[in-house]
Amino acid sequence: MTATLVQWLNPNGIGFIFDPAITYYFGTAGSAVAAVFVFCLGACLGSFANACAMRLVRDEDFVATASRCRGCDTRLAWHENLPVIGFLKQRGRCRRCGMKLSPRYIIVEILGGLALLSYAASLPLGIAAGFGVALVLTGIACLTDLESLTLHPAILSLLGVTGICCAVAADAGLFTWHLTSAQALAGTLVSALLPMAINAAYRLFRGRNGFGEGDYWLLAAFGAWLGPVMGPALFIAASWLGAIVGVGMMLAGRASAMTKLPFGLFAGSAFILWPNLFTRVF
Repeated sequence: MTATLVQWLNPNGIGFIFDPAITYYFGTAGSAVAAVFVFCLGACLGSFANACAMRLVRDEDFVATASRCRGCDTRLAWHENLPVIGFLKQRGRCRRCGMKLSPRYIIVEILGGLALLSYAASLPLGIAAGFGVALVLTGIACLTDLESLTLHPAILSLLGVTGICCAVAADAGLFTWHLTSAQALAGTLVSALLPMAINAAYRLFRGRNGFGEGDYWLLAAFGAWLGPVMGPALFIAASWLGAIVGVGMMLAGRASAMTKLPFGLFAGSAFILWPNLFTRVF
């Protein structure tokens, strides 16, 4: 069953946690332990992305500020900061004031763990590690856009530069990557110019913008990771996803044709899933 799952995730090869060397030296238990470790690491990355996003939206220091309850300002103990476990142990409430915590915390942590685990199960170590970094930065962008319709250029610039650096390092023979530096740069340009052209046409006919400036930065950053073909393909997939959600909300009476939707959330979600669920390019 495990072999079938791995083949479905990645027909072109297996991820590093199912490496034959691990199975040979440590048995099936070795892969299981590696999978648990990767999931926990992904949950930690999700927790970090969530905390950064919440503080960026509120113009707070996301580096030095200690985690605290936003109801009574009580500083959280170390065990309360444990991803997933801390939320469950506290039953989703603050230990002091009893304020109910948003399920966003545990949802983002679980999704982060599952996303990183899917990379480890289907991608080589170098690519999985690279997309693990992208997962954190994309998660921050998605969450800020979800909460305040804001995409921070600094985060997106770091995401794009990291993708290009991975391609450059691979060209230098440091590790295996799926793009050359030329493809990464081309992906950045094409992925940014396509929505700009569409937005220019939309503005010509409708008199207003269909995309925000942050969307260009986001798509350019994704292009550095996916290249000049998959970058625009992701834009199309995200546009369809946003259209489906928008129509659904209008039918439910929760939105109108003028309602602004967090396009960054749709694009970011598609990007996170792209390596092993939407395509088989790796």
